[in-house]
Amino acid sequence: MKVKQIKTNRIKYGEVYDKLDGGDILGFPIPIIEAMLWYQENQGNTRSIAIFKNNRSSTKPQGGFAWFATNEGEEFWDKVITKQNFDDFFEKYPKLLIK
Repeated sequence: MKVKQIKTNRIKYGEVYDKLDGGDILGFPIPIIEAMLWYQENQGNTRSIAIFKNNRSSTKPQGGFAWFATNEGEEFWDKVITKQNFDDFFEKYPKLLIK
């Protein structure tokens, strides 16, 4: 993700992950990362942001979480994580939009 997109995401969604070591989740809104970490831990894996920095699409066996085994489902997380359509997340959870 480029610097311009990170700035745009910050304006649109509030706090974003912008640390230099952000890797695959650089520019992701913090509420989305928190949801990913929650599912990761809730499904029996150790809560670790490093897993998603290396591969934002990490599955449960890789240390992430099983998208299909969430309330939102696989299609939702594919849009949000893979395609980075963050609007879908905040349409579903508008109260998590921090500005």
